[in-house]
Amino acid sequence: MHSTKPFSFCSTPLRIALIAVFLAPSIAVAQTDDEEDGAKVYVNGAITRISDDQFDLDAFTGRLGWNIDDDFGVEAEISLPTGEDNQDSVTFELDRSVAIFATARIEPTDGLEIFARTGLVDSRVNVAIPSQQSTFDVEQRSAAIGAGAKWYFSRNLGIRAGYTYAKSEAIDIGLEWRF
Repeated sequence: MHSTKPFSFCSTPLRIALIAVFLAPSIAVAQTDDEEDGAKVYVNGAITRISDDQFDLDAFTGRLGWNIDDDFGVEAEISLPTGEDNQDSVTFELDRSVAIFATARIEPTDGLEIFARTGLVDSRVNVAIPSQQSTFDVEQRSAAIGAGAKWYFSRNLGIRAGYTYAKSEAIDIGLEWRF
């Protein structure tokens, strides 16, 4: 049986992520070009593999971040499905995953950043069992931790790779643009 609550897509983490997306342009405009510590706002698009004991799902992740100072920041992300996984006559498909994180970072060399992050993830996976004519959603809300690295090959454009654990594992790689 498939049951959902009205407006369940608008969970608290999603609301926070949407607020961050709408506030980003005003944050970017408020920056000055002569800042000594570089860009404060960044966007990232990544290909993500989300895995647990039951499935391996691929997704596209959009991320928006704000570096509050040289060492700390916040970022919000949303992951949307790019495929499904069939395991033992059961089909799994990511509906969506939204998250918000606090970040900490160091820059050991010019252009290379190593980061750690901790936050909250809210995700929903659609599960279908055709042999039983059954479909249902599995919602997960949990704390998350992760780490990764960024390498900027120009002042504004770079590559980001990361790992996050929150009841399931997520590995992502993508491009990042700093404003």
